[in-house]
Amino acid sequence: MVKNSFRGKFIVIEGLDGAGKSTQVPLILDYFSARGEKSLAIAEPSELPVGRLLRQRLLCEWNCGNEPLQLLFAADRADHLAKEILPALARGENVISDRYFLSSLAYGAVDSDMKWLAQVNARFLAPDLTIYLDVPPSVCARRIAANGKSMELFEKIDILEKVAHNYQMALRMFENNMRIIVVDGNKSPEDVFGEIVKRFSF
Repeated sequence: MVKNSFRGKFIVIEGLDGAGKSTQVPLILDYFSARGEKSLAIAEPSELPVGRLLRQRLLCEWNCGNEPLQLLFAADRADHLAKEILPALARGENVISDRYFLSSLAYGAVDSDMKWLAQVNARFLAPDLTIYLDVPPSVCARRIAANGKSMELFEKIDILEKVAHNYQMALRMFENNMRIIVVDGNKSPEDVFGEIVKRFSF
C-alpha cells in the first residue's frame, strides 16, 4: 500500500453493518472542526457513477458474480481516491471514510479468496488510522432491525457472522503494515467516541 505523504490525515472507520460507523463519522468531523481543521466525510461505495451502480447492486436491483462485484468495488475506490480523497488530503483536509478496503476483504471473502482481494487492493493509499468498531453480529442485526431498514445484500445474520470472522483475519493480515485500533462498539455512542479520541495521536 502507498503511504500518505500529504498534510491531511486519512482516517477510516470499519465494522459490520449496524456497528455504529455512520454515528461516529460526524462526531469525528466535529472534533476536527473544533480544532480548526477542515475535514471531509465520505463513505464507500461512493456517490460517483460506479459507486451508485454498486449501491443498486447491494439493494439487489441487478445481479452479477462476486468477483466482478469486488472488481467494481476496487474501481469505485480508485475513482474515489483520484477525484475526492487525494485532492482533499493535498489541500490539507482530513478525510474520514465510512469503510475502505478492509470492507472489501471482509465482505468479499464470503465468496472470494481473501489473498486475491488483498492483491486487488494492494496499491491503494494506506489510511493513517483505521478504527474497527467491534460489535457482535447479533447486536448489529438487532440495531439494523430497530432502525427499520430493509436488509441489504450483506446484512443477513448468517452473512454478518462470516464477515465478522473475515474482519478478524483481515485485521491480523494488516496489523504490521498500518495503524489499526479496535474499539468496543457495544458502549454508548459518546463512550465509543471518547475511546476513539483517546487513541488519536495527531
